[in-house]
Amino acid sequence: MKTAITILISLLCLTIPANAQKKRGKAPKKEVVKQEDMSEWTSNPICRTMVADSIVVPQSEILKHIPLPSYCGKIFTDKRGNTVYENDFADYRLFAMPDTSQFKRLYSQTRLGEEWSEPQEVKIAGYCFDIQNAYPTPDGQTLYFAARHAEDNNGAQLSLYTTTYDAVTQSYLAPQRMPYPFNSKANDTWYIDDDTDHLSWLVTSRRQPEGMVCIYTMRTKQPWEFYDSEETDPQMLKRYATLAYISDTWTSDADRNAALEAIKQVRKASEETTQAAPKVIFVVNDNKAYTASSQFSCQESRDLYAMYLAKDNERETIARQLDSYRRLYHNSSAEARLRLIQTITEAEQKLAETTKETQNIANRIRQIECGVL
Repeated sequence: MKTAITILISLLCLTIPANAQKKRGKAPKKEVVKQEDMSEWTSNPICRTMVADSIVVPQSEILKHIPLPSYCGKIFTDKRGNTVYENDFADYRLFAMPDTSQFKRLYSQTRLGEEWSEPQEVKIAGYCFDIQNAYPTPDGQTLYFAARHAEDNNGAQLSLYTTTYDAVTQSYLAPQRMPYPFNSKANDTWYIDDDTDHLSWLVTSRRQPEGMVCIYTMRTKQPWEFYDSEETDPQMLKRYATLAYISDTWTSDADRNAALEAIKQVRKASEETTQAAPKVIFVVNDNKAYTASSQFSCQESRDLYAMYLAKDNERETIARQLDSYRRLYHNSSAEARLRLIQTITEAEQKLAETTKETQNIANRIRQIECGVL
């Protein structure tokens, strides 16, 4: 009996129109939230720095907005359109010029008297190319510059690099790409460090329209300190690395205000230097000092002054090399120190001889200018 009823019900269901049968709705799809890959920020070093201020300016006006103290030298554009760094003694220059491929190479010049030497290409190991916007620290040991590298986004953008001078080979070691936040996926074109005032300037086109750049004024500890990727939230690491909000970097209001005051003082000093009297190039006696070679009384004095500049430049070079040897000695193994002892001794002797020769030339100039023949 039950079987007959079951068959009857099945037949009745077959006679009901398909559109009258209850449709079963599909289960809603679960929305899958794709998590952001944070490995770039957690696996790369991110330097701690406090950005005290920032300003957006046209690319052509960068140098107007970086108030370098006088002891840091000066940066200017020469008649050929080259951006030139000149040290505070006004006897050494660094600048970049394009080669036949139109990529830039770095050159240096030294001044002898009123004349500048022929440009000499600066030797830098490694594989950077299109090197430009070089800035050396006052001691000449560290060099910052912008360049391209085939392994850095195929050289599509400029990145910032740093290298150290090797006194033994008289060249710079293979450069290292600077860490975040000094570099980005945009063009990062300048890094200038004033470690005396604990200020630095970073110039970058990140998040800027065509033809504009942002100049960040920072306080960065030396040696560099880095965020702990295991203790810091990955999203915050990304913000620190990209300088998304400069307020993230403020350690305290007091620290930022101190940095702003330091910036104010540097700007004031820079303006005063620009308006100052001509620089003294040679002191004759307590009552007489020259600001130009044309003030020497005779050709002999002018010729001796050119010799004096050349010898004094040689003395400074030897002094820098000696300082480098001593640092190398301090950080070397016992075996390496034994090899360096003779090099340091010879450099000390050479420095003493050159210093004496420089003083003798200066004394002879003073005798002529004071009429003591």
